[in-house]
Parts: sequence; C-alpha cells; structure tokens
Amino acid sequence: DEIIGENVNILKSDEYQDGVYKELWTSLNAEKEWKGEFLNKNKNGELMWVSSVISPVKNENNITTHFISIMEDITARKEMEFATKRAMETAEESSRLKSSILANVSHELRTPMTAILGISQILIEEVQDEYVNDLLRKIKKSSDRLMTTLNSILNLSEIESNSSLLYLSEYKIGRQVKMLLSNYESYAKERNLYFNYSIKDKDVTALVDE
Repeated sequence: DEIIGENVNILKSDEYQDGVYKELWTSLNAEKEWKGEFLNKNKNGELMWVSSVISPVKNENNITTHFISIMEDITARKEMEFATKRAMETAEESSRLKSSILANVSHELRTPMTAILGISQILIEEVQDEYVNDLLRKIKKSSDRLMTTLNSILNLSEIESNSSLLYLSEYKIGRQVKMLLSNYESYAKERNLYFNYSIKDKDVTALVDE
C-alpha cells in the first residue's frame, strides 16, 4: 500500500550515481534488460546496496508498458568488499613505509661501512705484523659481507617502491658466477673444507643489469 502509485525514485539515495542511472535508462529505452548495483535506501532512510535486474514488460503489440525489477540486498557483501579494499590499501601503505625505512637505514649504514672498508684496506696494505694483518683481513671480510647485505636491502626497497632503474647491457654471466663463488674459497679454507667449481663456458652473455 505504501508503494503503489509512488515513483521508483523514493528508493533512490542521495549518493552520486548519475552514471549508473544514465546507463540504466539507456538500456531500458533501447528495450534491453539491465543488470547492475545501486546504493538505495529503505523505508527507514537507511542506505542499502542492492543487486538489481530490470526488464521491460511488453503487451501483445510488443509495446513496453511496464518494467519489472528484482532486487537483492547485497549490503553485507559490499561492506566486506570495502573492508578488504581498505585492508589492502593499509597493507600497501605499510609496505611503502617499510621500504622507505629500509632505504633510509641502508643509506645511513652504508656511509660508515664505506669508511670502515676503505680504512681497513689501507691498513691491510701497510701493516706488516702477520697477526694484526690477519685480524684486519677478517674485519675487511666481515665488512664486505655486511655491505653486500646493505646493498641487497637497498635494492629490495627500491624494487618494492617501484623506484629501481634497470641499466641493461651485455654481461658475461661466467664472470659474475666466478666472482660470487670465489668468496666461498676462503670460507672453505678456514674450515679445512674442499671447495671447487667449474664454469664450462665463461663467455656466455645475457642482456641484464649487472
């Protein structure tokens, strides 16, 4: 009794959805069925999302006389979608913040590490005492490992923040592999372990960022 004779606009909310209604009437005026979602309001004025199917009803002369609309309350589903979207945005912001912190920390640590590496290398070349020189080499080796870790963290933060730049060039893969594996020779020697590797083709190249 409350609905009969009323314009369907009594269900319309005050939310801006002109694009949806324009698409709806374009379909209905072309005598086509329309499917979509609305943010409507119920009789108490509360907002509710509905999934709607609206179809033209024709008489025996194939003239549209009415429209029939079937609506389903999808408020709970839409609220879940919005909550998921907000959670994703929060997670992305947290990831960006983490990347920014990692980049700043990495930069701050790299500066003193560069000094440690440089000074230890100078001392290694100048100090003649074998015991002291051995200690300096251990400092240098540990510093090299830490610098490699810092560089990896910085690279990761740049990749995650989409600010990394690639400089592609032809590069000999064998040379890179040899350099990486040679680091383990000294580690193995210290532990009386045998470590060997074989690179069958040192001239294999790829277009990569070195």
